Amino acid sequence: MNIICKQTDNSPLVSFNSQNGELSIIGISASEDPIKLYEKIQNEVAKFCRINALKKIIIYLQYFNTSSYKSLLELLIEIKSKHNPHIIVEWQTLVDDEDLIEAGEELAALCGFEFQYVTVNE
Repeated sequence: MNIICKQTDNSPLVSFNSQNGELSIIGISASEDPIKLYEKIQNEVAKFCRINALKKIIIYLQYFNTSSYKSLLELLIEIKSKHNPHIIVEWQTLVDDEDLIEAGEELAALCGFEFQYVTVNE
Protein backbone atom coordinates (compact mmCIF):
# COMPACT_ATOMS: atom_id res chain seq x y z
CA MET A 1 0.00 0.00 0.00
CA ASN A 2 1.29 3.43 -0.98
CA ILE A 3 0.13 6.14 1.42
CA ILE A 4 -0.51 9.48 -0.26
CA CYS A 5 -1.82 11.35 2.79
CA LYS A 6 -1.73 10.29 6.41
CA GLN A 7 -4.93 10.54 8.38
CA THR A 8 -5.28 13.47 10.77
CA ASP A 9 -8.16 14.80 12.87
CA ASN A 10 -9.59 16.61 9.85
CA SER A 11 -8.16 14.87 6.79
CA PRO A 12 -8.57 11.30 5.54
CA LEU A 13 -6.07 8.54 4.96
CA VAL A 14 -5.51 8.35 1.21
CA SER A 15 -3.71 5.34 -0.23
CA PHE A 16 -3.18 3.31 -3.40
CA ASN A 17 -2.90 -0.45 -3.68
CA SER A 18 -1.07 -1.01 -6.95
CA GLN A 19 -1.59 -4.79 -6.80
CA ASN A 20 -5.35 -4.52 -7.19
CA GLY A 21 -5.68 -0.99 -8.59
CA GLU A 22 -7.51 0.53 -5.61
CA LEU A 23 -7.59 4.09 -4.34
CA SER A 24 -8.88 4.38 -0.77
CA ILE A 25 -10.09 7.55 0.95
CA ILE A 26 -10.92 6.80 4.58
CA GLY A 27 -11.65 8.94 7.62
CA ILE A 28 -12.85 12.50 8.07
CA SER A 29 -12.49 15.26 5.49
CA ALA A 30 -13.17 18.52 7.28
CA SER A 31 -10.26 20.77 6.41
CA GLU A 32 -11.05 24.45 5.99
CA ASP A 33 -9.21 24.32 2.66
CA PRO A 34 -9.43 20.80 1.18
CA ILE A 35 -8.48 21.96 -2.32
CA LYS A 36 -4.77 21.42 -1.64
CA LEU A 37 -5.40 17.85 -0.41
CA TYR A 38 -7.65 16.88 -3.31
CA GLU A 39 -5.30 18.48 -5.87
CA LYS A 40 -2.53 16.33 -4.41
CA ILE A 41 -4.77 13.28 -4.79
CA GLN A 42 -5.53 14.25 -8.42
CA ASN A 43 -1.80 14.55 -9.15
CA GLU A 44 -1.07 11.19 -7.53
CA VAL A 45 -3.94 9.55 -9.46
CA ALA A 46 -2.45 10.85 -12.71
CA LYS A 47 0.98 9.43 -11.79
CA PHE A 48 -0.56 6.13 -10.68
CA CYS A 49 -2.56 5.77 -13.89
CA ARG A 50 0.55 6.18 -16.04
CA ILE A 51 1.82 2.79 -14.84
CA ASN A 52 -1.19 1.07 -13.24
CA ALA A 53 -4.85 0.58 -14.00
CA LEU A 54 -7.12 2.30 -11.49
CA LYS A 55 -10.00 -0.16 -11.06
CA LYS A 56 -11.71 0.73 -7.82
CA ILE A 57 -12.18 3.66 -5.47
CA ILE A 58 -13.16 2.94 -1.87
CA ILE A 59 -14.60 5.92 -0.02
CA TYR A 60 -15.40 5.64 3.66
CA LEU A 61 -15.80 9.11 5.08
CA GLN A 62 -17.47 9.27 8.48
CA TYR A 63 -17.86 13.02 7.99
CA PHE A 64 -17.02 15.62 5.36
CA ASN A 65 -17.77 19.31 5.09
CA THR A 66 -19.23 21.13 2.09
CA SER A 67 -15.90 22.20 0.62
CA SER A 68 -14.58 18.62 0.89
CA TYR A 69 -17.74 17.36 -0.84
CA LYS A 70 -17.10 19.73 -3.73
CA SER A 71 -13.42 18.74 -3.95
CA LEU A 72 -14.31 15.03 -3.85
CA LEU A 73 -16.86 15.55 -6.62
CA GLU A 74 -14.25 17.33 -8.76
CA LEU A 75 -11.80 14.47 -8.13
CA LEU A 76 -14.35 11.86 -9.24
CA ILE A 77 -15.26 13.84 -12.37
CA GLU A 78 -11.56 14.20 -13.21
CA ILE A 79 -10.96 10.47 -12.80
CA LYS A 80 -13.99 9.60 -14.93
CA SER A 81 -13.05 11.94 -17.76
CA LYS A 82 -9.29 11.41 -17.86
CA HIS A 83 -8.52 7.94 -16.55
CA ASN A 84 -11.29 5.36 -16.46
CA PRO A 85 -15.03 5.91 -16.88
CA HIS A 86 -15.77 2.35 -15.69
CA ILE A 87 -14.17 2.37 -12.25
CA ILE A 88 -16.07 0.76 -9.40
CA VAL A 89 -16.78 3.23 -6.61
CA GLU A 90 -17.50 1.56 -3.30
CA TRP A 91 -19.24 3.98 -0.95
CA GLN A 92 -19.01 2.73 2.62
CA THR A 93 -21.21 3.97 5.46
CA LEU A 94 -22.34 2.89 8.89
CA VAL A 95 -25.56 0.89 8.85
CA ASP A 96 -27.95 3.66 9.94
CA ASP A 97 -26.19 6.71 8.47
CA GLU A 98 -28.92 7.95 6.13
CA ASP A 99 -27.20 11.31 5.60
CA LEU A 100 -24.02 9.73 4.21
CA ILE A 101 -25.98 7.23 2.14
CA GLU A 102 -27.89 10.14 0.60
CA ALA A 103 -24.64 12.07 0.05
CA GLY A 104 -23.24 9.05 -1.82
CA GLU A 105 -26.35 8.88 -3.99
CA GLU A 106 -26.00 12.58 -4.82
CA LEU A 107 -22.31 12.20 -5.66
CA ALA A 108 -23.05 9.23 -7.91
CA ALA A 109 -25.69 11.19 -9.79
CA LEU A 110 -23.40 14.20 -10.21
CA CYS A 111 -20.18 12.43 -11.23
CA GLY A 112 -21.72 9.71 -13.40
CA PHE A 113 -20.10 6.72 -11.69
CA GLU A 114 -22.24 3.86 -10.53
CA PHE A 115 -21.69 3.43 -6.80
CA GLN A 116 -21.79 0.21 -4.83
CA TYR A 117 -23.09 0.85 -1.33
CA VAL A 118 -21.54 -1.13 1.50
CA THR A 119 -22.50 -0.85 5.14
CA VAL A 120 -19.85 -1.42 7.78
CA ASN A 121 -20.10 -2.10 11.50
CA GLU A 122 -17.89 -0.12 13.84
